Order: sequence, then C-alpha cells, then structure tokens
Amino acid sequence: MKKAGEVLKQTYPTLIHLTCVVHGFHLVAEEIRSHYPEVDKMIGAIKAVFRKAPSRIRKYKEMFPEGTLPPSPVYTRWGTWLEAVEYYASNFDNIRDVVNYFDSKKAKCIDVAQTLMSNKDIVSQLSYISANFTFLTRVLKQLQEDNVSLSNMLAIVTESEEKLKNVNGDVGKAIYVKLRKVHQKNKDLAKIKIISNIIDGNHQSTEKINLGASQIAAFKFAPITTTSTERSFSMNKALLTDRRQNFTMKNVEMCIVSHFALSD
Repeated sequence: MKKAGEVLKQTYPTLIHLTCVVHGFHLVAEEIRSHYPEVDKMIGAIKAVFRKAPSRIRKYKEMFPEGTLPPSPVYTRWGTWLEAVEYYASNFDNIRDVVNYFDSKKAKCIDVAQTLMSNKDIVSQLSYISANFTFLTRVLKQLQEDNVSLSNMLAIVTESEEKLKNVNGDVGKAIYVKLRKVHQKNKDLAKIKIISNIIDGNHQSTEKINLGASQIAAFKFAPITTTSTERSFSMNKALLTDRRQNFTMKNVEMCIVSHFALSD
C-alpha cells in the first residue's frame, strides 16, 4: 500500500496518501497483547472452558446470574482482546470462583485457567492494562464512525497519543514508542494535520502541502480510515461467486442497496 502511494505520487504530485489510522491503533493494541502472554493465555483458556460446553455455561449462569458469559476475543477483530481484559478486570473474582468449581482433570483448558488465575501477578497485570490501555477500544470504534469531520477525527488521535504518552512504567513507554513508529511511517499524516489546522482557522503555511484553497476546503470531512471500504469488500465478495446459478442484475442492485443501508 505504501509503495503504491509512492508510485502514484510520481504521476500525481499533489496526492496525499494516508494509511488507515485505525489499523495503526490495532497494531498498538497487538503490541500491548504481546507484553502480557500470561493474560493472553488465561483469556484463551477460559474461552475454551465455555466453548461448546452447555453444562459449564449453565453452571456459570447459576453461580453468576447477573453476569454475562466471558467474551471470546478474535484477534483480527479490532479491540476485542482489550474488551476481554476490561471484562476480566471487572469480574475476575466471580469468574475465578466459577472456573475453580470445575474439575481440572476433566479438561486441560480448565487446569490451565485455574493455574493462571491463581497467579497473583495476573490481577496486577489486568489492573494495569485496564487503567491505561482499554480506552483504545472506544477509540477504535469512534474512528470508524461515518460523517465525522477531519478535525474531530484528528482530535481523537491526538488525545489518544497524549494518554499513551503519559502512561507510566516500562510497558507504557514501549507502547508509546510503538505508536510513534506507526505514525511516523504514515508520512502524510503530518500534512493532514496541517490541512485540518487551516480548516479550523489556525494560520498554517501551505508550502508543504502544495494545495489550492478549494482543494484544502474539500478535506473538511476527509476520512482517515479505510474501514467503510473494507466492509463493502467483505459484504460484496459474496455477491458473485461460483455457487450462484441464477442472480439477475436487478437482484444484484437490491443486494448492494441493502448492504449499503446496513453499513450505515
């Protein structure tokens, strides 16, 4: 993607190529997960304890009726691992009581979950992640919203940068370094910030962006993510497959319209 942008700039010198900012924050979330292998292993083990196990699910609901089942994060889905951490930080004692009720000899995942939940470091790690990093789940969702001005989007990015910058501890520093590296590789992000400042009425030189007044004004609602486009790929890839034997153009049109309405 970056190489494609560099090649296109040779033909279109005023082109501003921006990689998806949400993808960048997802990489930061993955970096957070990599620093806590025991928490990650515990979440995976508890996920396995209740997967396709109706009797264990019933016992969970009996012992913890006011709670919901532990989340099952999918690592390719942005922010789900951090959402799981936030859940465990809030409900750790209740989940531990339920998991400890089960016989560890019945399944390896139960034994692993019980062992990890008895580790005193797990609670402190969950607390640290929840206090400093789980706000990124909300950031990921906010950045995926439609019809938000460029200024508001960049304000979310800037606020997130400041929060991560102020996180104490070695892990906090490592995560902020990761964020800076991600944004530095997104070279035209600085140009987008200049454009946003101009639109907001702050005096900025246009020398670095080489755009006219009308071109700058057109950036007021410019997206800094590719999530809407990627969702359309996911939905539309199933329209014309080899399995479809009779699919008229009228029905194709109806499917595209319905998918568009769902994406909004």
